[in-house]
Amino acid sequence: MLPVKIRTLVSELRDRTENGLVTWQYDDEASAVTTDQKAFTFSISYKFDEVEEVGRFNIKHYDKRTRKEYFFSTSQQYNDYDLVRNLFDSAQSSDLDLDLDI
Repeated sequence: MLPVKIRTLVSELRDRTENGLVTWQYDDEASAVTTDQKAFTFSISYKFDEVEEVGRFNIKHYDKRTRKEYFFSTSQQYNDYDLVRNLFDSAQSSDLDLDLDI
């Protein structure tokens, strides 16, 4: 379960990503997305938790001002999982170049 500040940041990043204001780099081998902003770097990775048999998102927030890393996670057992999943999906497609003139 994510703390309120991180849930709020995830929600804001999702909205900005969907509006084209934030872009992400997607690493398909690591199943991870990363955005590098002025004040922080934010990464989300996905793994299946074989012990609990649920999907899990791990978040790493690096504060550039303080040079500190913060780690958070959520799994399918918690209500905020879908919020992170939505951001993860939007982030994956943020730098996708789609030519709709097929």
